Amino acid sequence: MAISVECIGWAASILFAFCGAPQAWKSYKEGHSRGVAHMLLWMWLTGEILMQVYVFCKHGWDLPLLVQYWFNTVFVLLVIRYKYFPTTKMEQY
Repeated sequence: MAISVECIGWAASILFAFCGAPQAWKSYKEGHSRGVAHMLLWMWLTGEILMQVYVFCKHGWDLPLLVQYWFNTVFVLLVIRYKYFPTTKMEQY
C-alpha cells in the first residue's frame, strides 16, 4: 500500500509543528524562559511569520504548511511571553 504524498506532508507538518512544544511547556511550567537566547526567539518568530506569508502567497491555503507555522508561532510567542514577563521569582546571578 502506497502512502500518498499528502499524508507524508501532514505527518511531517505535525512533527515540525510540535518541535517548539517542549520548550513552550517548560517555560509555562517553570514560569520563565531563562536560558533561551533573545536572538533565537526573535529570529524564530520572524522566520515563522515570513514563511506564513511566503507559503500563502506562493501556494495559497497549503494547510499542512500553514498549520505547522501557526502552531510554531503560538509556541514561540509563549516562550517570548515567559522570557520577558516571568511569573516566578528568578534567582539573581
